Amino acid sequence: MSERQAKKLRALERSVEQQRTALMTRLSQPQPHWAWASVVIPVVLAAVTSTPLSIVLVTFAAGVALWIIWVESWTAGRKITASVIVGISAAGLCVIVVPWLKRVATDELIATIQTAVRPAPTPVKPPTFVEVEQYWLRLGDNTLPLRPNARTAIMKFDEMSAVQAVVREGKVLISARLYGGSGAQPVVIDDNQFAVSNTSWDRNFSDTAFEVVDSQQLPMLQIIYKTPRNVVVYGIFETGRMHLAISEEGMHGTRNPLDTNHWPLRRIFRYPSRNFPGIELTQSAPPN
Repeated sequence: MSERQAKKLRALERSVEQQRTALMTRLSQPQPHWAWASVVIPVVLAAVTSTPLSIVLVTFAAGVALWIIWVESWTAGRKITASVIVGISAAGLCVIVVPWLKRVATDELIATIQTAVRPAPTPVKPPTFVEVEQYWLRLGDNTLPLRPNARTAIMKFDEMSAVQAVVREGKVLISARLYGGSGAQPVVIDDNQFAVSNTSWDRNFSDTAFEVVDSQQLPMLQIIYKTPRNVVVYGIFETGRMHLAISEEGMHGTRNPLDTNHWPLRRIFRYPSRNFPGIELTQSAPPN
């Protein structure tokens, strides 16, 4: 090897050694305090203000800080400086992230303002009176208590005439069977679902009352909800040769047909029901 080549080799070795020494020195130095502070400070702020916006900002700031630390370590001993890479990265992030952060901050501000101006809820005043959950059924002048989910047979004359009641989901439901007229099937109501087979009879009802009338518009069955827990049943029942009227005055039985001029039940609704659906006698007729 010539002396000239030996000098070039020694110069190259010194250059490599200098670069290695500079790199090791740079890596052995502590990282800038401001870079670590940019990680720690947002974390502390997020712990104090745990809002969606603060969490987003913490994640963003921590990522930027770690990126700067890595860039500074990577550019140690190289011709390109960390500030150039950081600047390019910051410009790209501003184009992408700033509009999104602006939208998030706006939504957060609107939610904060709405929360601040929303009036405080009015405290609920306890009621002065509270009704005891107790159910009753009155048949004529006899009142019987009802138990939830237990069917109670109020009265049974024969297979054609009977009255039962049951409380289901806080509602009193009535089942009844009564004589439906000569040659007709009985009037049947089963847990408030009814069927009137006699085509000459009529029925009318509302949310608080149900009524069946015969061809002369005389009441044959009435179910009245005085309150949601207090139900009254009136009706004309026949068993064998007996006619039994259950009304506000009590129970009256006779072997003779009832006097239509002194009918024990007073009608509730207007008829025919197709013209006055749900309209009681005390109410005015709806306009045409």
